[in-house]
Amino acid sequence: THKENVSDKYDRGRNVPQDGSMNNNAVLNDDDVILIKERLASGEKQKDIAMKYGITQSQVSNIATGKRWGHISG
Repeated sequence: THKENVSDKYDRGRNVPQDGSMNNNAVLNDDDVILIKERLASGEKQKDIAMKYGITQSQVSNIATGKRWGHISG
């Protein structure tokens, strides 16, 4: 059942969210994020960065504020 599957997931420690490029759905990798942070620091617009990497401006904003990919310094 669904309840048993969820319970099994927690019992086996598979409920831990995967950060950054460890997430199978990640569009970016660690190197991309470092470059994005460098571009932001140089004054490039978030909208332009988003278009280059195929992500949304809000995702770039989340990288800039550390809400996402906060484990990557740059």
